[in-house]
Amino acid sequence: EHPGDSPVRCLTERCVQVLLPSDGSVEGQIEPGIRHKDYFFDHIFNSVDRSNDKYAGQREVYQTMGRMMLKSAWRGFNTCLLAYGQTGSGKSHSVVGTDTDPGLLPRIATKLFEIVAEHDRRQQLAQKNRGDIRGVARRKSLAHGLR
Repeated sequence: EHPGDSPVRCLTERCVQVLLPSDGSVEGQIEPGIRHKDYFFDHIFNSVDRSNDKYAGQREVYQTMGRMMLKSAWRGFNTCLLAYGQTGSGKSHSVVGTDTDPGLLPRIATKLFEIVAEHDRRQQLAQKNRGDIRGVARRKSLAHGLR
């Protein structure tokens, strides 16, 4: 889906095809006569052409990948974010983003801190409620002459 004669084509939502140069300049080609290699991924995002209906901005990338990574990490699983690609292809932009359009890491970190704060608030509320229940039980015991 890249314009022009790009050596990379999106075949499906999970498959990219890389066309090899016809001049034989690539060492270790797959097989003689084979001029392309297909790569399969969990997700492929188009962040090149905003007019394309499959365009994915930072928010869509976070919704698809970041939330899943955060959920796994919160459950105690290791997660890894790998950004791979040609120089200037947008790896840093996808991972870090900008002040006005944050990338995956700032969005994940922000949400993680929100979850931790909410978890702490719930823990404090639960402790307060346990204390309140104990206090009521003590008062009832004292009112009935029990100690």
